[in-house]
Amino acid sequence: MIIEQEGKYKKFVKQCPQLTFNAEQSLKKGNRVMFITERCVIERTDEGMILTEIAPGIDLQTQILDQMEFKPIIPEGGPKLMPLDIFLPRWGKLKEIMENNK
Repeated sequence: MIIEQEGKYKKFVKQCPQLTFNAEQSLKKGNRVMFITERCVIERTDEGMILTEIAPGIDLQTQILDQMEFKPIIPEGGPKLMPLDIFLPRWGKLKEIMENNK
């Protein structure tokens, strides 16, 4: 993946002006909470926001961490690489990938 130009606004901020989804309440109900973007996958847990996966070709520091208002937890050894199959012009394995990540 190639990011040609960064957007005007940060996507992961310390505080939202308006909530349409409350991750803490969802976690308390026993749900798994994941934020999936074109750059990375971040999982919200009781420990905090964990950067679990990164897209191929994305620079962790400049294209993810520098674009956030907070520092996520990064697992030892770094985040996994997101499956290449989901970035192909023609794909159809997302359901299979999501079912295998349960």
